Formats: sequence, C-alpha cells, structure tokens
Amino acid sequence: MKSTFYVFFILIILAITAGGCKSVKAVEKDIDQTPIAVTEQVTKAVPGFRIRLDTVLPDTNRCRRIKQVIIPAILYWQFTTIDECQLKKDWTYAPFEAGFYRGADSLNLRAKIPGDSLVLHIDSLPDTFYYVNHTMVIILIVGYAMNSVEKTVPKAPAVGYRFKVYRQGEVSMFGNGSLPAQLEEERNLWKRPKKFLQAYVQKMYRENYETGKRLAEYLAQNLFREEEDEEPAD
Repeated sequence: MKSTFYVFFILIILAITAGGCKSVKAVEKDIDQTPIAVTEQVTKAVPGFRIRLDTVLPDTNRCRRIKQVIIPAILYWQFTTIDECQLKKDWTYAPFEAGFYRGADSLNLRAKIPGDSLVLHIDSLPDTFYYVNHTMVIILIVGYAMNSVEKTVPKAPAVGYRFKVYRQGEVSMFGNGSLPAQLEEERNLWKRPKKFLQAYVQKMYRENYETGKRLAEYLAQNLFREEEDEEPAD
C-alpha cells in the first residue's frame, strides 16, 4: 500500500515539474537569467530635453505569488499559480529613454518644440506582467495524463506621461497622455516554460524601446508640428 502511495506521489511531482509549476523564486531566477540583447542606444541626450521618472522602479527583477490554489484528490490534482513579476529599471526605463532620444534625434524634435526646452515626466511604464500556470493531472495505473495552460498577461501596458515646454524660463505649453504599448496576453503553445518566460521578458524590453520612439513620433506629429505650422494672427 505504501509503495502504491509513493508511486502516486512521484507521478504527481513529475507532472507538476513537466507542467511548468515552480516556486516564485525559481520564476524570478529564470527572469534574471534572460539573455538581453541591448538595443542600440543614444549615449548622449538631445540638448534641451530632459526626462524625469516620476515613479519608483526596482533595481532588480521582482516576483511575488499573488495566487496559489491546489485541489488534491486521489486520482485528480489541479494546480494554479499566478505570479506578479516586475522588471528592473535597466530593462524598462533605460530602453524607453534610449528609444525616445533616438526618435527625437531622428525627427529633429528639438527644432519643432515651441520653446527652448522640454521636460518629459514619465508616470508609468509597461514593467509588470502576470505569469499564470494552470495544470490538471489525472493519475493513471501506469502513468499520468496532464493538461497545462501557461500564459503571460501584461499589467497596464502603457506609458503615462506629462510634458512641459519652456520658453525663456516660462511654461509655454504643457499636456499629458497615455501611449499604449504593443503587449498582449500570450499563451505558451510549444516552448519550454523557462524559454517561454524569457522570450516574453525580451519582448517587454524591446517594446519599451519602441514605445519610447513612438512617443517621440506622436509628439512630433500631433502636438509640436501643429504649433510650429500655426499661422500668426493678424
């Protein structure tokens, strides 16, 4: 009887491991080991532009388990874990800043602003996502059958920003807005859990860079160019 119990226990452990269920520390470790191909960056800021980060971002990657449900039975087990993962500043703000300066430089945004300088305040960045794992295991006589659903879900995937344009020390224009990032829920169809998780982290890094470029393009096309082209009043 004991040997049968041990067999079932071992089968359950194997099923959990195969399904990708792991501790929150293991998830955090997988994220830390993500190979990041550093995007081409602008080492020198655009003169007259200053970006201020008005939200606190961590210096290290952080994960916390916000949900863990285990439904045990004799021949049927169900496991659900949800981890909230926040990426470190070097993988979120740094690529965003580089992307914005790259976009501003390529569009000559400095010449378009109606003033001497621009201060851009960043209130939020797409830096957090949920890592969801749901595994169902049915114990059979000689093995087990398993169904596993693994997915990543972005949390608030947008850049919240405010800006002020100064002319001779006085505010000449200001505004605020939110620019959505191109991040969506993704489901793992064939990759190993670690590779799936790391691929999403790499995507978030690249998307922060691209969102920075898109914000520079948006400001140039929708705000500052209109001010620049405005006809003087009679």
